[in-house]
Amino acid sequence: MVIEMIEQKLISSPNKFKRGFILDNFPNSMKQVNLFNEFIRKHHLQINTVFHTCVSREVSFKRRNAEKRGYWDSSEKRERLFQANLVPVLLHFKKKKLLRTLYTEKPIKESVIKIKKEHAKLARIRRIKSRRLF
Repeated sequence: MVIEMIEQKLISSPNKFKRGFILDNFPNSMKQVNLFNEFIRKHHLQINTVFHTCVSREVSFKRRNAEKRGYWDSSEKRERLFQANLVPVLLHFKKKKLLRTLYTEKPIKESVIKIKKEHAKLARIRRIKSRRLF
């Protein structure tokens, strides 16, 4: 469903996504990684960076319980399942040298600013490397 939503947005407003896009909490299972890889190939896109923000269990629990949409289940069983699915995803992107882990206990808005700064720094490094003549 998420990929269909992304695809609809990409098709309806291609100019809006020329510089790329950021996905939050997706993909979070290997099944989703495989589906997303198919999507990437289909649309001739590439993944530049995968950010993983690390927070303590307490902060994660508070954020999930503060969620207003009502679908978060704060049970320990659900959290263990989420983590079990996430580890192979992180290892997959680490092997591809795309993973950047950011440790932050700050509120989400401040964490987003940190991600944007790190992304801009990585983009500058890529531009410099691509201009070098070897």
